[in-house]
Amino acid sequence: MPGITEAQWNMKAFSKMSKLRLLKINNVQLSKGPKDLSNNLRFLEWHFYPSKSLQACLQVDLLIELHMPNSSIEQLWNGHKRAVNLKIIDLSNSLSLVRTPDFTSIPNLERLILEGCTSLSIEHEQLQEPYKYSKKHRLFEIA
Repeated sequence: MPGITEAQWNMKAFSKMSKLRLLKINNVQLSKGPKDLSNNLRFLEWHFYPSKSLQACLQVDLLIELHMPNSSIEQLWNGHKRAVNLKIIDLSNSLSLVRTPDFTSIPNLERLILEGCTSLSIEHEQLQEPYKYSKKHRLFEIA
């Protein structure tokens, strides 16, 4: 991949950043994802995220923007998580993505980008009728 550097980082370092609010990782490919991320994250951008889902213990209720294009993610998280502040989800070109989260738990979602998610089967009734659950569901960019 041009412009992408492979790196080996100590993933335990993220567990010591408890007050981290913004995390942006771009142009680097890591072999594995973190064990712990700050529950204070407001903005997460991680291109080529290496894990199949976000960590189970991550609290997403403060998260506002989530950008994980070209990731290895199969689903954002396991189980039900309430993400009341989340406005933007970008999982574009995440070829392994097979499942979307329950959008009723993301009431303020304004933009969902799933372009190039070729393994994703859009069966979720909320995607077929985005205004059914909230008027704030304004834009879905689904290819």
